[in-house]
Amino acid sequence: MASAAAVKSLPSTYNLDFQEITPKLWESIDTVRASLDMLHKLVPKLKVTADISAKASASFVAATELANVLVRKYNVPFRTAHKIVGALVKSLVESKLTFADATPRLLQKAAEKVAGIKLLVKAEDICELANPLKLVESHKVKGGPAPVEVKRALAAREKQLLLTKSNISKMDKELEEAENKLDATVKQFTGNLRKSATFKNLT
Repeated sequence: MASAAAVKSLPSTYNLDFQEITPKLWESIDTVRASLDMLHKLVPKLKVTADISAKASASFVAATELANVLVRKYNVPFRTAHKIVGALVKSLVESKLTFADATPRLLQKAAEKVAGIKLLVKAEDICELANPLKLVESHKVKGGPAPVEVKRALAAREKQLLLTKSNISKMDKELEEAENKLDATVKQFTGNLRKSATFKNLT
């Protein structure tokens, strides 16, 4: 971020501020290396809970999505939708209920209380949000958590990984060839110097 900020602030062409960027880039490489080392040791020991849908159903993870539904399907401004859903969640918490207990009537009551509007929401729109699996599946946007998108992203990353490995192998080979060429040139140059020194001694 420091490097990006320095580059962004440059007026144009070459600037002495570039000299401050290089050390930060080396530091970032060290940080990434250390982070990858920790991740490498962490991943094999992870224990993943198979099914947490019951826990998710008892929470209010779908509250924001309900606000989005009010915006998309019922033309409610997001600021207003946010207030309505907030009031709904508050009433559910006070009644010791979960999001699965939300009903169109409770939502309408919250809308009248905080926004002074009559809001008739279909029961199925609320019921779908109470199911965390359907909620996840609905986010099919690029980078989203939907299974279809996750599979696509994994396939793309595997393809990129194979390409990166191929490029690294190619670079290693080129570096090895360059090093061999350098060694041969140094030996040839050293041999020429010795011949020249020998010739001078003879003359």
